Amino acid sequence: MLNRFPRHVILWGATGQAHNSGWAIRQQGGEIVAVFDDNLDTGSPFPNVPIYHGWEAFLSWLKSEKPAELGFSIGINNRGALRLELHERLKGLGLAPVTVAHPSAVIADDARIGEGSQAMAGVIIGPGTEVGRQVIINTAASIDHDCVLAGGCEVAPGATVCGHVHVGGNAFIAAGATVLPGVKIGPGAVVGAGSLVTKDIPENTTVVGVPAKPIQRK
Repeated sequence: MLNRFPRHVILWGATGQAHNSGWAIRQQGGEIVAVFDDNLDTGSPFPNVPIYHGWEAFLSWLKSEKPAELGFSIGINNRGALRLELHERLKGLGLAPVTVAHPSAVIADDARIGEGSQAMAGVIIGPGTEVGRQVIINTAASIDHDCVLAGGCEVAPGATVCGHVHVGGNAFIAAGATVLPGVKIGPGAVVGAGSLVTKDIPENTTVVGVPAKPIQRK
């Protein structure tokens, strides 16, 4: 279900999700040895852990390391396509994607979790569920039985996804939202915070409210 966790891990992304990812990585026995971010104004989120900015700085740093001994995690919220792109680039250089699961997360024995995905503190993932690559399931979110979460999607803190739901690639379910059983959420769709999703959502559509309805563009 979960891959063997390497001792040394690099983290790409230094804000927001980095704190949650770092916490779970340490709880799994991993040590974050470096952080990377494209924003030059961003500092390291962890004491005594260096930060480097940009892809060229990363390549320069990597020259003095042994890629086969390094794992990586990507702590970037609400940008699934970027996480998937970085996943392939880092893996192509010989680094191993790590699947991050906080010890308090409850994951069914037959749930399948993709490379580089993250289950934060208090998460529940039910039986028969399939989670793709680089999926973030954030604090205290619940994914019930027989769901499919495609690569790059994200479920924010406290959201509830009921059984037999299909969440398309790079979709985002915001904090506190509820998705009723059997609903299909299209790729790139966004569910607003606290919304109740009762019907299928088309690709790249944003819905809000109770019940959730598409935002009307002016």
